[in-house]
Amino acid sequence: MARRVRSLAVFVAALALPLAAAAQVQDLLDAYRLARAGDPVLRAAEANLRSVGEFVVQARAPLLPQAAAGVGLAQTHGPDSSVNGTLDSVSVRTRDVSASVSQVLVDVGQFARLSAAKSRESAEAAAYHAAEQALIVRVAQAYFDVLVARDLLATTEANEAAYLQQVTQSQERYRQGLIAMVDVDQARAYHASAQSATIAAKKAVGDAIEALAEITGVRSGRLRTLRDDAPLIRPAPEEPEAWVSAALAGNPLIQAQQRTVQSAGHLIEAARAGHLPTVNATLDVGRPASWPGGDISGRDGRTVTTVGVLLRIPLSTGEERNAQEHADRRHRAAVAAALHRWTDPVVGAPGDRAARRRRRRPRVGAPPRRA
Repeated sequence: MARRVRSLAVFVAALALPLAAAAQVQDLLDAYRLARAGDPVLRAAEANLRSVGEFVVQARAPLLPQAAAGVGLAQTHGPDSSVNGTLDSVSVRTRDVSASVSQVLVDVGQFARLSAAKSRESAEAAAYHAAEQALIVRVAQAYFDVLVARDLLATTEANEAAYLQQVTQSQERYRQGLIAMVDVDQARAYHASAQSATIAAKKAVGDAIEALAEITGVRSGRLRTLRDDAPLIRPAPEEPEAWVSAALAGNPLIQAQQRTVQSAGHLIEAARAGHLPTVNATLDVGRPASWPGGDISGRDGRTVTTVGVLLRIPLSTGEERNAQEHADRRHRAAVAAALHRWTDPVVGAPGDRAARRRRRRPRVGAPPRRA
């Protein structure tokens, strides 16, 4: 038995070696690929998107046909007038088998709630896209932090080696009587400072590796560095206003806030529609039966079909609708303020825009600029 367990352990370890080798981080693309599979922030954004998608299904469900079926049994005891005019106690049993189907024809509030759920789903989709972009930035930042920390470690180790050599030379020159003991102590102090810098650099390398492993889920080995001849491409277009327009049109965080404002507006419409009438179409099919004696209406044991249109007019709901509308209005105001907070740093203050226009406007009598 122990031999079988040992053989199984060796087999599992042999299978795990290729997987561990495949999960190593070698370059920036490997880090991003592993981060997309295991980053907890992106998983949370994806879970929020899926949960909000269920709200759309819940808001659409009342607008779909609703079907129900039921069976009722009842027994009634009471006096009944007989043929001779006396009151006798009788027992009557009834049974009712029914099925009903209803469909919403007009319900402004329910349609507004459906629109609010769709807008909220679009907002969560934009937030998920923003989380994807933020993941790219976090992975790149953590990756280059590891490279910078390792370069700094190499620099501090070289400085430590240089100061150690200086200590050796100072001790030799002191034995020859060329320098004083204070110069040797100074060289040792510099070497001790270089040693502390090396220790701090090693700790920084470990922290950077752990930060990258927190995003990717695996510890990185030897990472690829940048090329020495990496090209620096100028932005196209070079006008800042073009980038401001692109940010306002395509920034996912701004889009998420805009969709949230739209969702809040639909909720206000839904609360306001609570005072409006609703129209439903109904279809009821039933087969009543009673015994002994049967039903005097002649419907005993027969199928009865009823088709109708139900108009419901709310007369009074207290202060519930008004309070809900006021709460939704305040919520929309708060979301609109958050949207303004997102867009204001992108657009900039009016004074900043005027200053940019003045900088672009050529001065009178100024010599032409050379290309």
